[in-house]
Amino acid sequence: MQPNGSRILIRYYSYTTPLLSHKNLNLELLRYTLFLFVILGLLVSGGLFFNGPKANKFLAAYVFIYALEQLDFLYVTGPLLANIPEAFMLLFPICLLAGPMLWFYFKTIDTVEHISIKEYGIHLLPFLTYLGFTCFLLTFNATARLEYVHQNYATIIVPLNYFKVVHVLFYGGLMLWYIRYKPKGKSKERRLYLQVILLIYGLTALVLTYLTACQYSYTSFIFYLLTSSLFVCILGYILWMKPQLLKSWRPKYLSSSLDENDLNHISEKILQLMNASEYFTKRDLNLNQLCQIIGERKHHVSQTFSDKLDTTFNQLLNQNRIEFAKSLLADTDKQNLKILAIAIESGFTSKSTFNRAFTKYANCTPSQYRIQQQKQGANN
Repeated sequence: MQPNGSRILIRYYSYTTPLLSHKNLNLELLRYTLFLFVILGLLVSGGLFFNGPKANKFLAAYVFIYALEQLDFLYVTGPLLANIPEAFMLLFPICLLAGPMLWFYFKTIDTVEHISIKEYGIHLLPFLTYLGFTCFLLTFNATARLEYVHQNYATIIVPLNYFKVVHVLFYGGLMLWYIRYKPKGKSKERRLYLQVILLIYGLTALVLTYLTACQYSYTSFIFYLLTSSLFVCILGYILWMKPQLLKSWRPKYLSSSLDENDLNHISEKILQLMNASEYFTKRDLNLNQLCQIIGERKHHVSQTFSDKLDTTFNQLLNQNRIEFAKSLLADTDKQNLKILAIAIESGFTSKSTFNRAFTKYANCTPSQYRIQQQKQGANN
C-alpha cells in the first residue's frame, strides 16, 4: 500500500492535468522545449537588466517572472512534484507581478516619468494579497498542503485562477488606454513598438482567458506557453543585443530629413528657450508657439523631443516650472506668498494642477516642500 502522501500527490497530479505517458514522445518533447525557453528567458532577463536604459530593467523583470511561471508549470505537471513536494505553491503568486512590470516598462520606455512609491504600492497590492494566501498555505507541511489544495480546488484555486486572468486583462486594458491617450509626444516608431507589444500581450491574454474559462487540457496550455514564450524571448533578445534599436528606427524607416547635427541644433534652441523663465512661466505657452519662436517645423521639434531630449514638451515645461516653484517656496522673502500665487507665478493655471505636477516631480506637496526648506534653514 502506498503512503498517504504519495496517494495525495497522485490524486492532485491527475486532478489538475493528465499524467504524461513516457510513450508520448511528442508531449515530452514539448516539455523539454519549454524548459529550454525557461533557460533562455533567464539568460535574456539577465542581459536586459545589465544592458541598455532604465526601462529595460522592468522588461528584464517581466521576462524573468514569465520564465519562473513556466518553470512552476513544468514543476506542478511533472514528476518533480512527487520528488520535491515542499516547493509546491512557492511560486503561486508570481504571475501577479508580470502585469505591473510590463506597465512600468510602458511608462518608462517613452518618457523620463518618475514612478512614485505610492504607484508601486498600488500595482503590487494584488501580488502582496495573493502572497498572504500563499504564506497561509506554506504553514502546512507538503502533504497537508497538497491535500488542502486538492479538497478545495474548485472553491479556492479555480476562483484564484480566474482572478489571475482578470488581472492580466486589466493590464491589457490599462496599456491600451496608455497608448491611446498618453503621452502625446511619442514618436511614431515608439508608438508602433508599444502597439506591437500590446498586440502580443493582448492575444496571449485572450487565449489564456479562453483556456482557463473552458478548462482546457494540459496540452493546450503548453502550446500556449510555448508560443507566448517565443515572442517574449525574441523581443527581449532583440532589445538586449540592440538596446538603441528604437532610436535607430526613425532614420532607417521614416527617412527623416534631420541628421544628428540638426537634432543637436534644434535641441539647443529648445533648451535655451524652455530654460528661460519669461517663457516657461507663460500660462498659455504651447508647442505651436514654441515652434514659431524658435523658427522650426512642428514635426522636427517633436522628433527632437523624442529622439534627442527623450522627453515631451509638456514634461520639460512642467519640470522647469516645478524647479522655478521650488526656488520660490525656498525663498525666505516669499514666505508670505500663498501656494496659489506661486502656482500662477510659475505658469500654472490652477492650484490643483500645480499640486499634481509638483507631487509628481518632487514626491511631496508644495506645502510640505516649503516646510522642509524652512526646517533646513532653521538648522543651518
